[in-house]
Amino acid sequence: PLRARNSGIHADSASIGVGYYWNESRSINVNALYMDFSDDNRRLSLYGNLSQRLWTSCSRFVTGRLNFYASGNTKDDNRPYYNPQRDFEAGAGLTSGNLIWPDYDKSLSHSLELDGGQ
Repeated sequence: PLRARNSGIHADSASIGVGYYWNESRSINVNALYMDFSDDNRRLSLYGNLSQRLWTSCSRFVTGRLNFYASGNTKDDNRPYYNPQRDFEAGAGLTSGNLIWPDYDKSLSHSLELDGGQ
């Protein structure tokens, strides 16, 4: 985190992730991240999402997403960077997009995302 670096604290990290794509319309991903801070704090984070295309036409699409994030730290929250003992987030979202310039190898599109969560 930048606030940790500004306070002279650095961290080494390792991450691993796995994803499965049924096709271009559905996918699931799960990732884990471990951070070892120089102030003896250790953080483990887990993140996952499920994405499903809900509607498709020639140039427009709507995709739904479910996601979660959880993390925990070994030291208390009395740190110069954001460091809650535990946190959790769950959310859902929609992406609506429009294909402006289609081509076989390249394309240009724009999209609007709407997310909500706890």
